[in-house]
Amino acid sequence: MFEWTEGGSVVYLLGSFSEKPWIERHAMERVDENSRVVFRCTLELPIGIHSYKFIVDGQWRYAIDQPTLSDPDGNINNVIAVRMATENRTCQRMQSSNQA
Repeated sequence: MFEWTEGGSVVYLLGSFSEKPWIERHAMERVDENSRVVFRCTLELPIGIHSYKFIVDGQWRYAIDQPTLSDPDGNINNVIAVRMATENRTCQRMQSSNQA
């Protein structure tokens, strides 16, 4: 499960794991927990190391509370290592012409 905890009104997840890497958007669900807002998205990812980022209110962002890695162009992305099958996809897919 992916989480964004740094605010915003509309949050999407993008990454190297999508059929159209860095183009296909996954809408994140807003959840109000106690006095904080969390956006969540569960995806089924293939085994491997994947980079990802968030679009928050139209701005590309990475989560400071999750592991990061710089790509060859100097962009900072979040990173996740998948060692076994994960839960089913529960995010909505959307298309974007934006690139990371």
